Amino acid sequence: MELDNATLGTERKLYYRELIARFGYHNALQWNINEEYCWRYPISPEMIKQWASYIRAVDPFDRPLTVHSQGWQERTWGYFVGDNRFDSTSLQYYRYPPGYELARYGKEVEYWRNRTSNSGRKVVVSIDEGRETSDTNQGLQRKELLWATLLSGGQLEWSTTTFAWNDNLRRYDSINKASGHALKFMAQIPFWQMSPADELVTGENGSYGGAQVFAKANDVYAVYFPNASATGSINLGGTTGTFTARWYNPRTGVFEGSTRTFAGNKTSAIGAPPASSGDDWALLIRKTATGSRPAAPVAPTTPFATQPVESTRLVEVVA
Repeated sequence: MELDNATLGTERKLYYRELIARFGYHNALQWNINEEYCWRYPISPEMIKQWASYIRAVDPFDRPLTVHSQGWQERTWGYFVGDNRFDSTSLQYYRYPPGYELARYGKEVEYWRNRTSNSGRKVVVSIDEGRETSDTNQGLQRKELLWATLLSGGQLEWSTTTFAWNDNLRRYDSINKASGHALKFMAQIPFWQMSPADELVTGENGSYGGAQVFAKANDVYAVYFPNASATGSINLGGTTGTFTARWYNPRTGVFEGSTRTFAGNKTSAIGAPPASSGDDWALLIRKTATGSRPAAPVAPTTPFATQPVESTRLVEVVA
């Protein structure tokens, strides 16, 4: 609002140019046009789109671009669905009341994944301000937010305000390690070819939203159980051959227990993890003969070319 009375005037253009000149060369950078954009503000969606067009025109690095929501996602980010000036969502769910988050993060990612895909403009589905991470809720963050988001096809950033009075990063060792373990697991699967398929697992413990399933049909299935005391069954109907499965401990980043086999084209009981069934576990199921990981997407080598946003880890700069 303070630059050119929220218009695309000289001051705003200079500000954007200086940001791009100073910071645009950094790897994995994303431009975030507005902090907590809201439909009630006197800044219309068309203004946001004008600013986006200008940044697109003057940024030689062609960095991904988004606009941050305040909440009420359909009334804020919904304006930008299908617009090819935007590469990623920037969704805030920080202010939902306690308990509302249960089973919601994964469903929200899946909703926006489908919403943007159906518009003809697929974008990275990013939750960049979920429930705040504290000293006491890092286990919940792992169970309700981290794995639910990743195995629904999204990406996330951790949010905290405690750095204003305490810069002890060791407070977040637990969630930082858990994030590393989750990324290690994701590196084992062709996530860029997979889709959410939670309906394939039934009869499991429904705590924290129940099982999350990410699948490449007839090839690879990644399943996360926030509480593995009851794992139910998995429907592999329509598949062929056999599948091998290993349990992965999301608290240690290690595959544990023996390998087991599932027959294709049938529903099979999953069984118990090797230990601590009341904790969270992930299960990696691969087709025995052809479930090898395909090559990852290759970033282009042309200077300043746009790297595929699906493989980009994002660091946002709010303009």
